[in-house]
Amino acid sequence: MECITYRVPSDLVNAIEGLGHCSCHTKRGFGMQEKAYDAKSDAFLAGGELNGWPVPSLRAKAATGPGIAGWSEQDIVDYLAEGRNRFAAVGGEMKDVVAHSSSYMSDQDLHAIAAYLKTLTPSAPENAKPASAAAETASRLTAAKNLTLGERVYIDNCGACHFVDGRGGQKIFPTLDGASIVTGKSPVGLIATILAGASTPSTPKGPSVNLMPGFANRLSNEEIAALATFVRGAWTNDADAASDKQVGEIRTHLEAGSSH
Repeated sequence: MECITYRVPSDLVNAIEGLGHCSCHTKRGFGMQEKAYDAKSDAFLAGGELNGWPVPSLRAKAATGPGIAGWSEQDIVDYLAEGRNRFAAVGGEMKDVVAHSSSYMSDQDLHAIAAYLKTLTPSAPENAKPASAAAETASRLTAAKNLTLGERVYIDNCGACHFVDGRGGQKIFPTLDGASIVTGKSPVGLIATILAGASTPSTPKGPSVNLMPGFANRLSNEEIAALATFVRGAWTNDADAASDKQVGEIRTHLEAGSSH
């Protein structure tokens, strides 16, 4: 099999590093200015927060690890072209980016972007439990004895799609173990997704729409907080708990938006 090496053209580097493209993934200062502007800084594309949602790092050189660090170049290409890959599906503002921009890029440009991102060494590893912790969570959910509220809510509402191992189904149900939206410093994105649901965009290379229903009308604030807390600490995930108050605030915000 012929091995193809993708070169990153200078004009594409400018596009990646330019305002309005990938710059949302760089932390912002008090005046919303980017704290880094190119790959010379470890802070560039190292993740942050936007509109309350955690924005993951795009520094993807590591061969293994949570989030994009564990993705291959092809995984990145699939995500930008189809809005999904074997690990994740787009959500939040990335859905519009894929639907109206990256899904129309050429294969050469998409591979060049992926090759570029794989040159960026992660600035700091994310917290994660040992791999053995994943099997412990799966065994506990399988046994289904003396479960916490969060574990019970997960089995009743999430297990059929994301399974007891949190791995989901490739390009259908996203992985929860190690997912950036799950392990982010803020649980806002995860809570909003549980409340409102999500759907993938229809793209030329991924025309089918995968839908996750929202649970705002089915689960209470306490149940969603317990669910989010469980998922953020299950398998190899090691993120802080979510609170009833956070769920209530996000629920109110979403309801106000829908009413307008």
